[in-house]
Amino acid sequence: MPSIRVLHDGWPLLHEPLGAAAWQLRTLLTLAGDDVHPLLALPAEPETTTVNRGPELVFHHTHNRGEWEQRILPRMAMAHSAVAIHTTGMAASLFGKTHTVVSP
Repeated sequence: MPSIRVLHDGWPLLHEPLGAAAWQLRTLLTLAGDDVHPLLALPAEPETTTVNRGPELVFHHTHNRGEWEQRILPRMAMAHSAVAIHTTGMAASLFGKTHTVVSP
């Protein structure tokens, strides 16, 4: 069965690694079914990995969260053929063409 590609917003893993959003993201990545190919988008290369199960990591270095949410994540999703973006933030891209799932 072909798997779907979902781009997960990894911003909280680098900026608030002990916060609720980071723990929720780790849980979702760990519990991803065999029919899901998770991509973890990070705003920088981490010094150490913070996830137990190995999603495919994709990077784009930035410190600007607005640009990350509005421009970078949608471009990364398109570049990696993701059918959806998952974020724990409350700001989905206004003009992105990829579906966004928000789980605060």
